[in-house]
Amino acid sequence: MQCLGQPVRYSMVGEGPVVLFVHGWSCCREHFRSQLADPNLGRARRLVAIDLPGHGESPPSAAPLTMDTFADAVVAVLDGIGADDAVLVGHSNGMPVAMRVLTRHPRRVAGLVSIDGPMRPFFTDPAQAQRMLAPLQGAERTQFAERIVDGMLPKSMPAERREFLRSTILATGQRGMAEGFAATLDPAMWSPAPIGVPLLVVNAPNPAWNADYEAFVRRLRPDVDWQAMAGVSHFLHLDEPAEFGRRLGNFLTRIGR
Repeated sequence: MQCLGQPVRYSMVGEGPVVLFVHGWSCCREHFRSQLADPNLGRARRLVAIDLPGHGESPPSAAPLTMDTFADAVVAVLDGIGADDAVLVGHSNGMPVAMRVLTRHPRRVAGLVSIDGPMRPFFTDPAQAQRMLAPLQGAERTQFAERIVDGMLPKSMPAERREFLRSTILATGQRGMAEGFAATLDPAMWSPAPIGVPLLVVNAPNPAWNADYEAFVRRLRPDVDWQAMAGVSHFLHLDEPAEFGRRLGNFLTRIGR
């Protein structure tokens, strides 16, 4: 598949209704390897995981990497595999990408699943956002990214999983890191419009996912399936793939996918 003249790499298994996984900031499709190997999730479904432009094996486009670029890449893969629509599963910053697809191409989205992902802006203070963005754009990008990544990966995480995540995230190029983060700062892409498709939210423990945030999400989709998992990190689908797979599978069955 191609987006703005560059290939978009993806992995796909199975046959049936499409469930498409969208990775988060500086991540890649390999982070969904457990989901694509899950026999229960894959029964009578087509599971797809993509590398967004500038991530994994997908090179960056010549144009800036914006949320629209990422959304177009998702739609390009759907077109390429002949899928009319899909349930989009977004991890972390993959959730804003999924929501952008819904905004621009509502008929292509049959449902949304958020894995510890935001549905409203991280930052209300532009200066705070710039303090995060500037180091990713400069010569200190690697050291700054290392601090971010190490902060996301608890020391209690098994060493093999921690090294897998650390190495794949830090392998992302500067454009993927900086422009991928900058894409989330555009106020135009955070739409408070009602969500017109079934919604599952599965969160790890995080002070940001408080009662006020839950109330915000319920205003977007009153019947949201709101769930929390204990004892997991931001990468809960890697920490507890069987339990996450059970929850996702139940949701997909309930909505007839």
